[in-house]
Amino acid sequence: MTKEEKIYHAVYEAMENSYKVIVEKQDPYEMLHEEEETLTFAHHIDEPITPQSLDQMIKWWETEEEYEMCGELLRIQNGIKRLSKRNSKQGV
Repeated sequence: MTKEEKIYHAVYEAMENSYKVIVEKQDPYEMLHEEEETLTFAHHIDEPITPQSLDQMIKWWETEEEYEMCGELLRIQNGIKRLSKRNSKQGV
């Protein structure tokens, strides 16, 4: 496996793991516990997901032509933006 293939595989795995946590609501700590190898994620699992992180994931899955995944992430991203906008208007 070339260096580029290793990097691609690592990024793919991180994106896939984050997708499972964000969209499929899998517990990242259970995922870590169940795996024998170290797992990576494309976002910080101990912090709230940000629209910027979601944007990076959407762009990644778009290059992979995984448009249904993009749609799910975009739906979540739009929900976060709506809540953020609503909270800023209310002074929260």
